[in-house]
Amino acid sequence: MTLMDCPQFPARVTEAASFENLIDLLTQQPFNLVIASAPLLQEEGDRALFNIQRTGNIAPILGLFDSGDMEELNFLQAEKISGIISKSAGSADFIKAIKVMLEGGIYLPQISDMYSNDLLPENIATKTLLTNRQIDVWQLVARGDSNKDIARKLDISEGTVKVHVTAILKTLGVKNRTQAMLLANNPQT
Repeated sequence: MTLMDCPQFPARVTEAASFENLIDLLTQQPFNLVIASAPLLQEEGDRALFNIQRTGNIAPILGLFDSGDMEELNFLQAEKISGIISKSAGSADFIKAIKVMLEGGIYLPQISDMYSNDLLPENIATKTLLTNRQIDVWQLVARGDSNKDIARKLDISEGTVKVHVTAILKTLGVKNRTQAMLLANNPQT
């Protein structure tokens, strides 16, 4: 509905009922953007992106996941698609994602916008044994800041930020920044 009502992106929207139907559509005509839910892509398993690329369609893919569903989010990250956004994101976020991707960029939202604003409850900070500086870095990671932005805000080098981020990931027992962001913003997962 957002696409059809958005004057910035006059769009012809075509829906696929299954992964097989998606492949048929991509084979028949070119698209500027593919928006696919994680469950639709998961139908094909770890070969989803490969099979989409085999159609010859080079459109960027925006993957949708249910907020808080780490399995869906991890699957989309593993597929290395061009963008990831929560199904519960607002119209403005979808429009931003589409604009970034149509301009050739990669869209990874500030996941902190999808959850509560309580970025770091005290009990999480205490249990994880992070230093005060690591907590500062984690809060900025949770807001989606880049290492360069974090370095500038905390007046430290990018190398130091990288060291802190590596230590944070290890201490929290997560594999990447996105998982650290989700944990900061949704500590019950």
